[in-house]
Amino acid sequence: MAALPLRFRSAAPAIAVALAASGHLATAGCEAFDTSGSGDSYSNVMGDISATEEGQLPAAMEAARTVLESSSYRITKFTRDDVRGAIVAETPQGRSAQMEFEQMGLERVRMKIRVGVIGDTEESRRILDAIRLRL
Repeated sequence: MAALPLRFRSAAPAIAVALAASGHLATAGCEAFDTSGSGDSYSNVMGDISATEEGQLPAAMEAARTVLESSSYRITKFTRDDVRGAIVAETPQGRSAQMEFEQMGLERVRMKIRVGVIGDTEESRRILDAIRLRL
């Protein structure tokens, strides 16, 4: 604590504890937001948007393929096993979308998407919303 002026040294630990308790330090760069009254929500962690939905992995991935292709993305990679899957797609302008899927139990699937290099939140949410409508 040598970098802090003497009058602030005793307050610094208390401020850090207060920020941690209020969740400001633990969620830096993260957000969760509710998208409907039904409790559905997205999680945004450093540009990756994720959601967990009722459904099966194959159906979720086929819905994602349909949504991406109808949004002018070309699928460049499509892999799936019994529990996980991934899709990589690209627009004619070179913008990329990367999706990861994971079966969570028998009836839930977690989907994570990142559009662009730094993560276009609006485009990611639009794609996930369209996938949700198809499940």
